[in-house]
Amino acid sequence: MKLKRVCAFCASVLMLAGSALPASAANITDTVWNFDLAYNHTSHTTALREKTDDSSTYVYYKNGTPSSLSCIVLNSENQPMWHKNGPAVRGEPGLLYQTVYEQGYRFAKLKLSSSETYGGAGGVWSPDSVGSYPVLNR
Repeated sequence: MKLKRVCAFCASVLMLAGSALPASAANITDTVWNFDLAYNHTSHTTALREKTDDSSTYVYYKNGTPSSLSCIVLNSENQPMWHKNGPAVRGEPGLLYQTVYEQGYRFAKLKLSSSETYGGAGGVWSPDSVGSYPVLNR
């Protein structure tokens, strides 16, 4: 009988401790982006996505005409969240430093640009990241 009480007490302590911990998960699901380049259209801005932690933003320029794209993370007010753009190289995933979460914003979007005026580009991105990739905007 005493063992059952101890087990019940331990289980309730574990449940209480677990409920006091914040439940958050990085928003790492990839979202596809694609855009066509033209003389009057050389950039693309993705839709806003929720930023759930202070990790870097993941970007993977999978395929397209330009060998690289300039990219920067914007907050929900369209303000750049880092002092330097990053060159996303075709076929190489990478990370973008930014300070969206640290500055109190909870949504971010990605702006991609090219100096080329023909062709197109496509890839994926996520506002949060896990894992190790090269940093594109040092």
